Amino acid sequence: MERYEAYKDSGVEWIGEIPAGWEVRRIKEFCVLCTGHTPPTSVTEYFDGDVNWYTPGDISDNRLEASRRKVSQLAIDDRQVPIYPAGSVLLVAIGDTGRVGLSLLECSSNQQITALIPRKCYSNWLFYAMQAERARLNNLALSTMIPILNNEYVSNYKLALPSLEEQHVIADYLDEKTAEIDGLIADCEREVELLQEYRKAVVSEAVTKGLDPDAPMKDSGIEWIGKMPKEWECVKIKALFRIEKRIVGYEGPTVLSITQRGIVPKDLKSGEGQLAMDYSNYQWVYPGDFAMNHMDLLTGWVDCSQVEGVTSPDYRVFVPLSENIHRSYFKYLFQHCYSGKVFYGLGQGVSGLGRWRLPTKRFNNFIVPYPSIAEQKKIVEALDTKTAEIDSLIEAKQSMVDKLREYRRSLISEAVTGKFKVPGV
Repeated sequence: MERYEAYKDSGVEWIGEIPAGWEVRRIKEFCVLCTGHTPPTSVTEYFDGDVNWYTPGDISDNRLEASRRKVSQLAIDDRQVPIYPAGSVLLVAIGDTGRVGLSLLECSSNQQITALIPRKCYSNWLFYAMQAERARLNNLALSTMIPILNNEYVSNYKLALPSLEEQHVIADYLDEKTAEIDGLIADCEREVELLQEYRKAVVSEAVTKGLDPDAPMKDSGIEWIGKMPKEWECVKIKALFRIEKRIVGYEGPTVLSITQRGIVPKDLKSGEGQLAMDYSNYQWVYPGDFAMNHMDLLTGWVDCSQVEGVTSPDYRVFVPLSENIHRSYFKYLFQHCYSGKVFYGLGQGVSGLGRWRLPTKRFNNFIVPYPSIAEQKKIVEALDTKTAEIDSLIEAKQSMVDKLREYRRSLISEAVTGKFKVPGV
């Protein structure tokens, strides 16, 4: 890409050189900062007015054309809620700091958001410039239990500022280029979704219908199975598996997490996820054991462990009762019951709160297809090959998405800092 004819030292280490005609300015020199405010009374009383209301969940480097909520006229008249003009850049300053949105409407927000109201700059350019600074802004956030991006830091934050005319050209260029990139990302993500659905269908067909499309079929009598090969049986889980709860009784063994990447050792040092004060009441999981998070049938999972360790006593660990059980066949089957929402249909609890669980009695009496051990092995061999092919395609598409997103970030950063000359300047 074409570079500017001349550059100069910006005087700011992390900015480096900038085009000779640009200036370095603090944000407060060309913007007014305004922090949002949540009305003091109950939220429901404030959802009847005409001002758009945003929270951090609405903001993710996008243009905000419509809000999820509204604020009452009473709060506005009493000046309890500051109103930002259209074209304000909304910056998440508490929590997931650094995310920005460009409001195309007059709006307001809660106190987790700081509005940058342009006075001597172009709002679309500022929107891109702030996206480029997210990582550095995050480093400025106060290290508390919840990260906080102080307004003083933001107002004194320095940006390389081109002329107003050049800001318009840069923003228009980025509008066009990011739209192209976003279209490619959307296409790749759609292909990933289709491949994931295809994978589910392949597994579902194999574990319930077998591999021979010409095999004589019979009605299983079970809705989610439908027709199945005539030689197969339908059996309750309790005839094939036994639930085990072996409490470890002491601290020290590897703590395991049940994830959709498999049953893996938990990183206790990261502080992420749910942590326990005492792991001595956890239960053993041995290689070859099945373990499932039956407490959350929406986002939980099931797998056959390859490692030894302990997991939550609230989870369900179960083991085969027969040599005629191929663990990988039943792993495919049980995971299909999660991804296909088969187990979900048997759950009880409060699904909206992530407490949709599969009771022990329903689990034990759940009926599954049961082919011969020879047939189970053939199905596993076929699925291992086919799913590996599909997973490879998914990985390649996901890698492309990651590269496109990185290219998008790099393009924005280099354009707004003058590392190349945007066509038309």
